[in-house]
Amino acid sequence: MQTAIKKQNQIKAAIPHGGLSDIATRSQKSIYTVSRVVNGKSRNRKVLDEIDRYLLELRNRDESINHNSMALAN
Repeated sequence: MQTAIKKQNQIKAAIPHGGLSDIATRSQKSIYTVSRVVNGKSRNRKVLDEIDRYLLELRNRDESINHNSMALAN
């Protein structure tokens, strides 16, 4: 149970301000539904899949920015 709570907290921390709205739009669900999934109150598969895609895109974007910044620094 602790692992699930820890993962849930990591997901919450990784979603930036406005992210719930983006995920809701992309999954065609309400912000309320997305919030319930993020808070562990619901297991909507479509929302969970969209959260995974959204966080993957954020990581890829951040890596790209870091890579470009390092290239400029050299």
